[in-house]
Amino acid sequence: MDIPATIPTPEAQAEFGQLIQTLHDQGLLRLANNLAASHAQWAATLTRIIDAAVERHTLQDATPALLEAVRLVQVLHQQGLLRLAADAAASHREWSHTLGSILDRSLGDTHVQTALQNARIAFETFLGRIDPEAFRKLLTAVTEGLARTAAFEANTARSVSPGLLGTLRLMKDEPLWQALAPILEGVRGFGAKLAEQPPSTAQRQN
Repeated sequence: MDIPATIPTPEAQAEFGQLIQTLHDQGLLRLANNLAASHAQWAATLTRIIDAAVERHTLQDATPALLEAVRLVQVLHQQGLLRLAADAAASHREWSHTLGSILDRSLGDTHVQTALQNARIAFETFLGRIDPEAFRKLLTAVTEGLARTAAFEANTARSVSPGLLGTLRLMKDEPLWQALAPILEGVRGFGAKLAEQPPSTAQRQN
């Protein structure tokens, strides 16, 4: 049974002609012709490169990542971040010199140098000497104390003045003194270190 030939409509012919003209203007037809003519040379070479570089399943596993990367580039382009990065790179000589001058002036300021030195000392002295588990326990206790303080309701039986007899009972409240013991121990350590003479500049440098 013969299949009747389908004659394209004039509109389809016009669209096809416009497509061919566009491909020709952009050089894609010449590129396709060159690729087809040199197929015997580049096809074998490309196959060897792919086989030697990675396995086929590796390319298949990398496909989702490549698609995500393309989607990321598209989002960055739509938000103008790629253009911003390109403009920043193009004007590197201008803004880098200005930024360097600002940093030089800031770092040369005595107050800034003192603040940076104090921050370094605080980090080395405080965070550098506390065991991570002890620091976690301390933060947990502080969080619990703040939560209870925020949830405390004034004008209740617990907030009424205890009086003399109530104060005497509080002095015999064992859980209360056990809760205050770490705070008192911290105050003792604070006072002991505060009473020590700070090391001289020469000793700190050594």
